[in-house]
Amino acid sequence: QALGMRSVLRANESYARSIDLASSWLTATEQSLNTVTEVMTRVSVLALAASNDTIGQDERDAMAAEVEELLSHVVQTGNTRHQGRYIFGGFQTDGEPFTLEADLSTTYHGDQGAIIREVSYGETMQVNLAGDDVFADVFATLRNFAQALRDDPDAIAACAAEIEETADGLGMATATVGTRLRNLAERKMRLTEVDTSV
Repeated sequence: QALGMRSVLRANESYARSIDLASSWLTATEQSLNTVTEVMTRVSVLALAASNDTIGQDERDAMAAEVEELLSHVVQTGNTRHQGRYIFGGFQTDGEPFTLEADLSTTYHGDQGAIIREVSYGETMQVNLAGDDVFADVFATLRNFAQALRDDPDAIAACAAEIEETADGLGMATATVGTRLRNLAERKMRLTEVDTSV
């Protein structure tokens, strides 16, 4: 019986370490997504201001410059590292997953690899989000808005709708990460209860 209890405790220690690693990774992911959400909130404000017929092209150009800076900031966020590894590159964790090109397009160097951790006996959880799934629409939305501000004011209304839709998608990704974090916290608590009872 004592051997059995020690075996349970060793297994639980392993699962606890795995849960801690998964939680740490997902927390870094959540923080990055929150940063991008803040950017989209600012861009939404700019879209509302840009739709005002009273502003001139100089003001729209200034807005475009800000949106381009925000796009660069989002690319940097997509290249977030945690514990020395890039979190949005799928299995490609050693190199920056995103490159911002001169024409404001982006190139994804990662893959769709799912990083899986065992969090309890026979149960696993994916702890990463593929960067292309999370960021592709954000990059495209910001690029389209910047171009509309500079060259096509009539397209600004359509960009505003696109911004809202992209923000909604980002919110869903953030909610997914939050759900996984809560799940892990509950599992860690159950492991602690088991360790206390044996």
